[in-house]
Amino acid sequence: MLFSPQSLSLPQLPDGKTLPRQAVAKLFLALYLPMAFVLTGLVYGTLNINAEIELQTLQAQEAGEVKLASQILTHDFEVVAADLRLLSKTPALKHFLDTDSPEEKQRLTAQFLNMSQEKRRYDQIRYLDNSGMEAIRVNLVDSKAEAVQGKELQNKAGRYFFSDSLRLDRGEIYISPLDLNIEHGQIAIPHKPMLRFGTPVFTSAGEKKGVVLINYYGSALIEDFRRAMGEKRHAMLLNRDGYWLSSPDPSLEWGFMFGRETSFARQYPAAWTRVKEDDQGSFMTKQGLLTHATVYPLLLGRHAAIDSPSSEGAREHALSAREHYWKVVSLVPTSELPSPSLTRHPGIFTLYLTGMALLALFAGFMAASMSTRRQLRRALIENEARLREITATLAEAVYVIDTRGNIVFVNPELERLLGWPEAELIGQHGHNKFHYRNTDGTAIPACDCPIYRVLDTGQTYRSDTEVFWHKDGSPVPVQVSASPIVRDGKKAGAVVAFSDISERKQAEDERLHAEALFHMVFDNVADAILIHDVNGHFLEANRVAYERLGYTREELLRLSPPDINGPEGAEKFAERGRRLLADGRITFETVHISKDGREIPVEVSARLIDFNGKPATLSVVRDITQRKAAQKALRQSEETARAMLNATSETVLLQDCVGTVLAINEIGAKRFGMKHEDIIGRNIYDLQPPDVAAKRKTVIDEVFRAGQPAHLQDERAGFIFDSNMYPVLDAQGKVERIAIYAADITDRVQLQAVDTLLHAIDQHALRSESLPELLQFVCAETARLLDYLFAWVGRKEEGGMVTISAWAGPEAAYRIELERVGVRWDDTPQGHGPAGTAIRTGLIQMSKLSDPGFHLWHDAARRYGLESTISLPLIIRGEIYGAFTLYSQHALSFDNSATKQRLSDIASRICVALEMAMDQMQLRLISTALAAAGNGVFITDRRGRIQWINSAFTRLTGYAAEDALGFTPDILKSGKQGTAYYQNLWMTILQGEIWSSETVERHKNGTLFTVQQTVTPIRDDKGEISHFISILEDITAQKEAEASIQYMAHYDALTDLPNRSLFYDRLHQALALAKRDGHLCALMFLDLDRFKMVNDSLGHHIGDLLLQGVAQRISTCLRETDTVARLAGDEFVVILPHPVAREDAAVVAQKIVTALAEPFLLDSHEVKTSTSIGIALYPLDAAKDEELLKLADLAMYAAKHRGRGQYLFYADVRPQKADTSGPGQ
Repeated sequence: MLFSPQSLSLPQLPDGKTLPRQAVAKLFLALYLPMAFVLTGLVYGTLNINAEIELQTLQAQEAGEVKLASQILTHDFEVVAADLRLLSKTPALKHFLDTDSPEEKQRLTAQFLNMSQEKRRYDQIRYLDNSGMEAIRVNLVDSKAEAVQGKELQNKAGRYFFSDSLRLDRGEIYISPLDLNIEHGQIAIPHKPMLRFGTPVFTSAGEKKGVVLINYYGSALIEDFRRAMGEKRHAMLLNRDGYWLSSPDPSLEWGFMFGRETSFARQYPAAWTRVKEDDQGSFMTKQGLLTHATVYPLLLGRHAAIDSPSSEGAREHALSAREHYWKVVSLVPTSELPSPSLTRHPGIFTLYLTGMALLALFAGFMAASMSTRRQLRRALIENEARLREITATLAEAVYVIDTRGNIVFVNPELERLLGWPEAELIGQHGHNKFHYRNTDGTAIPACDCPIYRVLDTGQTYRSDTEVFWHKDGSPVPVQVSASPIVRDGKKAGAVVAFSDISERKQAEDERLHAEALFHMVFDNVADAILIHDVNGHFLEANRVAYERLGYTREELLRLSPPDINGPEGAEKFAERGRRLLADGRITFETVHISKDGREIPVEVSARLIDFNGKPATLSVVRDITQRKAAQKALRQSEETARAMLNATSETVLLQDCVGTVLAINEIGAKRFGMKHEDIIGRNIYDLQPPDVAAKRKTVIDEVFRAGQPAHLQDERAGFIFDSNMYPVLDAQGKVERIAIYAADITDRVQLQAVDTLLHAIDQHALRSESLPELLQFVCAETARLLDYLFAWVGRKEEGGMVTISAWAGPEAAYRIELERVGVRWDDTPQGHGPAGTAIRTGLIQMSKLSDPGFHLWHDAARRYGLESTISLPLIIRGEIYGAFTLYSQHALSFDNSATKQRLSDIASRICVALEMAMDQMQLRLISTALAAAGNGVFITDRRGRIQWINSAFTRLTGYAAEDALGFTPDILKSGKQGTAYYQNLWMTILQGEIWSSETVERHKNGTLFTVQQTVTPIRDDKGEISHFISILEDITAQKEAEASIQYMAHYDALTDLPNRSLFYDRLHQALALAKRDGHLCALMFLDLDRFKMVNDSLGHHIGDLLLQGVAQRISTCLRETDTVARLAGDEFVVILPHPVAREDAAVVAQKIVTALAEPFLLDSHEVKTSTSIGIALYPLDAAKDEELLKLADLAMYAAKHRGRGQYLFYADVRPQKADTSGPGQ
């Protein structure tokens, strides 16, 4: 019982009493019991009808899903069998069996690889000869096809699948049972279900030459089954002995492989008996609704499989095609079957309970409501009295207005504040009495009054800026709050409470006046003033401060001192804070950063103050930009003279008559290897080599004597200087000092020599000299023109050695010392010299005699006067060829960056010359290789005239040299490519890009062949395109094989109709087009009547001819835009993408029924058949392709049950949904 009279909560009266409980209970039961009885009867009657309808629908759906799963399994077998037939009939296999040539074997292996890579469901594809030896095997490893070579091929003569396949006749196919893969006598882990398909192959003369075998992943077959059954928890696939191949409980699967007795046949013997005897059906068991169908894998082939193969080939007995079958079983448990129980329909049960509860509430409400109403009226009067007592004691004035704005209640505090007695306000419009104008005299219309707008908006209004008017006309500043009164969801008026804030307004005005006076002074001082607290947050800033920094006042107050200080950082700011705390006042200079990034030098005077009762820092900031500019100008004037001397690249020196250095610029001091301050006062002649000092002193003494300028050129430590000497006179006109300007002209002299050398290298390279001659010339000319003692080129060798290829120079005998000690480029002591390191690292290496890496060659180098060396890597096409090494008698010869650059240019030019010499050698090799290439090759000039062909071109095209030379490639045109194709070719190659494409060409004898053609532009030494080289690879056989594989992947091998894959693609396109254009799409599911009887009585040959005839007749009944496809066995589907209405589909269906009712004459046999057609319409029946196919299948089965040879629409047979909304809805 959901409710009882005792459970009712009765209203409490104002005096604390409740209504009489017994009277209310009697009225409740009189209303509630009849209504509850009627509701219960309606609910249970509806549930019984609904359960019967749901069970019928469930049986039809289960039958359709089980049938669809069996068709998919059958289709998977058909696909593998079709692939096996295709491989056994491919031309490449025939040629290989006839010739046994390596080329044909390679072409056949490529076709096996293509098939394996495209399908990705075959563990192995193999060809085994008559001895059982694998000649070709392709494995699928991690979704990638790989061909097994050589010793990895195995002999399978002792395995059952080879011997059984070899015994078959032409066209027959062997199919093994589905079991787990066994390796070395043990079941492989993880489990690997496997099926093997095999067929014998024959030469053109009819000689049997072995078998082609396909190992098919059984897991893919089982996954297809599971996807077909969807999310069903009780879908099972059983073998002929009742063992599970697929089960909701994986532990039950493959019991026959492990010797377990657990099977479906043992657990459910009565159900298994019915499933085993009937091909398909549906019946009720203790466990629930069981639906089943049968799959005959061996009907595809012409030979039975063995019963129970062992790992090594032992057989028990052969099974016929009808004896080897699988059972597709779906079990809907009793607990999931439709039932009229309320607990099985939680939605209806909830509605039922809700209805009972609502009836109880309704009865209780009706019983209590009338008795309660009178007592509530009395309570209302008492509440009004209490309200008046409360408001009379409030410190705030209160008045209440109705929906028209008229006052209906005021409290005594309002009378006191505004001087209006209650009698004069009740019934009056409050706004017009005391809120009618502003303090400036302007009127406030009632419609604009924010207090009275509460009646419209329903939102509370609060304000402390309103003014009410006393009865005597004086203003009263008030803080007011107005809230709406809502009764039963409707606005009934408003309550307004206010208080007098006159004293608070006066205090606020005084505070604002004081602040205004402070800011007038604060903002008009000349310096910036900033105030911040102890945490570094700005509290106040005057106008000068924020305008100077480019901020608004609000922006500046959001910053802190470190935000405007320069690069000093937070640590400097903290240090100044500590000083300020210690001294109480500090002054310092710093830099402020404006908002736009401008630096402002400032002087800051800071002291501690009390600000609003808290400690703070007051900073007066003065802009010292002008002061800093004056100091900077003074420093710059002093530095200008020094900068002018240091800016020149010449040495500028001032000396007296005995050679004492009086002044020198920085570049001059650096050239002597000393600092500027260290050289002043020293004697210049002590810093120069004796021979140079003597020569220069003679010239300078003459300048002192004659008083005339002089010029001198000399060489020091490998550097060449050009000096001009000028006398400096005193007041009497006598020579007092000498000013010397010395320019380093080493780069200029070196540059002239390098240019000469580079030109000479180019000339020798163009004369196509051999590599040794070219390198010997480079070494000799470099040493001669640049005045080096020794130059050599080392070539990098395998094993770490460096071979001296060429050498020259005054000290060329040093080569003997190098070869004696040895030069290497690996990580050995001999490999750490300059040449070895340059080759190993690819970087320029410089070394002096004193460097550690030079110690192995130190003694020999000193004997030959070698003080420094440089080694430059020679890099050709990204690879290090060797190193070019030079030796000088000066220690600083290679320190100059310009010298290193010049030598790098020489090394680069050597690399170019070496590359040219190698290219000439390579060209001679390429010419020889092209002539012997297996692909056709021809070369044309820029206009396309053929200038050269190889022998393979003649074999491929039939054109000999005398037929092709001087002509254009137009002689090969087949007409299969249009004008745009050749325009694109010429546009690409004339831009210097490589063009490649498949091209159909015409042989001299008129036959067509397909090539992969690649055209490459050839440029001359000016970079202009001069020739084109074209390579033709014959891919005719490959294209034919690809086309055949592509066709078999999308078309049924027996009827040439689209297969399941192509059907789903076209159905998807048709539904997408129908959805876009908003029209219908019809799908027909056709099944031949009594086809199994024809197949069993007249044989598979007649059955195949019948299927071909049916396909032809259906096609004649359709338009070109319609599609007919064969799904599996005797099942066909038709897509009508553009029916105007349902009647259009009916007309086509009747044409097909009539056409197939006519007898077929097949090999002197007259065969009669008919068809049952189910039709589903998009979008009326379903919106998805899988669902639409399932509904058409269900309609087809309904047509069969009604007598066959007819068609039915799904809309005419689908079950109608029961009305479960319940009574009163």
